[in-house]
Amino acid sequence: KDRMLSVSDKVDLVLDSWFTADSLYFIYGDDTIKEILEEYGTPAERFGQLKNTKDAFLYERYAEICKRLNFIELKEKIEEREEAIPSKPLPDFEQLKAEARELEIKVRSFY
Repeated sequence: KDRMLSVSDKVDLVLDSWFTADSLYFIYGDDTIKEILEEYGTPAERFGQLKNTKDAFLYERYAEICKRLNFIELKEKIEEREEAIPSKPLPDFEQLKAEARELEIKVRSFY
């Protein structure tokens, strides 16, 4: 049974095939995607009762976005921890001048 699709169905299928998590991030940005996901709930809440293939496709895409958001949040937490690690204090200006003089003397003595 080869069913003919209407033009609007074909357009819908093509647009669905272009829809990816990466395209959403590119278009809307991370913050907007997080807000959208918070507003519409988790995939189970939003798509748990859906049964047709198109809705299953949307559920898969939604789950992919959630995984990516979790990865981004974990990455941000790791970066925050790394930033919290104390670093050495900046050297004193006089100390830098003295080191520069020493290096200059070494370079001149080499030539």
